[in-house]
Amino acid sequence: MLFQFINNCCKKPHIHLLIFGLFILPVCLFSSFQGPSDIPRFDHVILVIEENHAYGELIGSANAPYINELAKGGALFIDSHGIGHPSQPNYLALFSGSTQGVKGDGCLVGKTPFKTPNLGALLFGKGLTFKGYAQTTPAAGFLGCTYRSSIITIGNLYAR
Repeated sequence: MLFQFINNCCKKPHIHLLIFGLFILPVCLFSSFQGPSDIPRFDHVILVIEENHAYGELIGSANAPYINELAKGGALFIDSHGIGHPSQPNYLALFSGSTQGVKGDGCLVGKTPFKTPNLGALLFGKGLTFKGYAQTTPAAGFLGCTYRSSIITIGNLYAR
């Protein structure tokens, strides 16, 4: 139902948007507004998700100049939240509108790919492109569960 709504709304130009917060499915990007034809069509939609940092730790901080520069030109969703804890179900919900039954952060090898509707497929279906970037992903298309251990964080540099 959610994707049917988005699909119907995606006939409109996409909007350049910077979203801070967690897990907002960008339904608002595809408004059903019937405005004048001179509404600009932006080339990119940027969704920035900051996990493990509060709004006040980033916005206005001298330690985050790039994020603050991006935020000046976009919209800020300052009261958005995940649907639960841990992280992985929240990312699935953001991307597909459902947690896909996933309740933890365990490795999903052998359980994916999910065949349900999702934001990437919807965009591709409308002739648009989609790219995802995750901090310390070792390579494009990486399907492993973890990558390198960190002695600083006592964890993995990348985990999905």
